[in-house]
Amino acid sequence: MEDGFPASKTFNQGYSLTYDDVIFLPHYIDFPTDAVSLSTRLSRNVPLSIPCVASPMDTVSEPHMAASMAALGGLAIVHCNCTSQQASIIRSAKSLRVPVTESVGADGEWMVGAAIGTRESDRERLEHLVKAGANVVVLDSSQGNSMYQIEMIKFIKEDISSIG
Repeated sequence: MEDGFPASKTFNQGYSLTYDDVIFLPHYIDFPTDAVSLSTRLSRNVPLSIPCVASPMDTVSEPHMAASMAALGGLAIVHCNCTSQQASIIRSAKSLRVPVTESVGADGEWMVGAAIGTRESDRERLEHLVKAGANVVVLDSSQGNSMYQIEMIKFIKEDISSIG
């Protein structure tokens, strides 16, 4: 390339870059803006119209944020610290509807997720979250390589189909 590096070289150098390290140069555009798709998949079964997911923080992904993210085609993850309220937050977010458009999920349902931990009580809560309509469940943990995460993932994979 004449004026820079390809992404493969830029992002495979073994160190991180900040915004100030990179200059993006505009180039000729040969397509209309309505040909641009921002759609992506959070997982195999969870399509998003925009690549945005709100953080699983108890002060961020409350009902209005979850409903707003869903209305835009994204998704919010309701934090696991909202233990007793988590399922009701999901139900509330799914009920705060505006007219459903093409970008609010393929089946017209608003997408809302929930985070759970690795405690025994989270297994029971999982059932309530699924019944409340959670489209995705995220395992929220400060350490990603312990037997507790592995055991919870196995539990979810084995038992989630019997809940629905």
